[in-house]
Amino acid sequence: MENKLHIINGYSDELFPINICVVRKYSDLPIGSGFKSLHWHEDLQFVLCTKGYVSYQVNGIEYELKEKEALFINKGALHMSSDMSEDGEYVTLTFPEELLFFFKESRMKYKYVWPYTRMDFLRCYGIKEKNQIIKCLYDIYNIYLNGSDMFEYDVSILITMIWRQLVKSLSEIDFIPNKKDVERQERVQVMLVYIHTHYADELSLKDIADAGMMSIAQCNRCFNKMLNITPYEYLIQYRLQKATNLLKDATLNVTEISEIVGFNNVTHFIQTFKKVYGISPKKYRIMEGQDEKGS
Repeated sequence: MENKLHIINGYSDELFPINICVVRKYSDLPIGSGFKSLHWHEDLQFVLCTKGYVSYQVNGIEYELKEKEALFINKGALHMSSDMSEDGEYVTLTFPEELLFFFKESRMKYKYVWPYTRMDFLRCYGIKEKNQIIKCLYDIYNIYLNGSDMFEYDVSILITMIWRQLVKSLSEIDFIPNKKDVERQERVQVMLVYIHTHYADELSLKDIADAGMMSIAQCNRCFNKMLNITPYEYLIQYRLQKATNLLKDATLNVTEISEIVGFNNVTHFIQTFKKVYGISPKKYRIMEGQDEKGS
């Protein structure tokens, strides 16, 4: 579930807040768990590549995961899966850091969790095969597929084992904070919030730069450094992403959708949509099983 600031992970069971998603190039379970959708959230996430390969972008840096490789993504990091093989599949495990505390003001919280989840310069960590974390992630995946009589306990134990191994690995690394990168990320997040809030309006590059309290040139540099994309390209991609959601609503026609997401010309919208997705909005709608009421 998304608000104007960032992704808020809606857990189907608030008494056991765990999200396990299986993502393929053309389908994902649950629906909407995401591919090529840049976001950040306050939860911790592990990504396990189970087939083919998947490319993940975290704060503008590309990480390619092969089968049986994983990635830890810390809270607050800007990330998305940017590409994957045709037969690719990856599994995401997302949960709040509180799950690792055992109880609210525990020693584990201050000794083993907060020192790592609050490292501004620890955005992600790559995990190769033949690692205990990989094995535990596969065990959780198998529980997701096959069920378990004691699902909550079994998954909790495995998550604790994953975190224990991760902390052991991280404690052996000397992290050198880059204050410029931290500041750049904070500014980009502010500008993304502005885009997410005003994407339907007539936005100029100056509007976006002003939101981040920087010049247009600085704005362009920050986006290219952190996201490998220009602010305008990101705005267009975000508008198109919103359009794909609206195309599932058969009560709206293409012209209405183009206006809702901020395009002032339906022809430009259709051409841009086709350039990005390879098909027209109408064909996309048909593929989603909806009937077009008109354009």
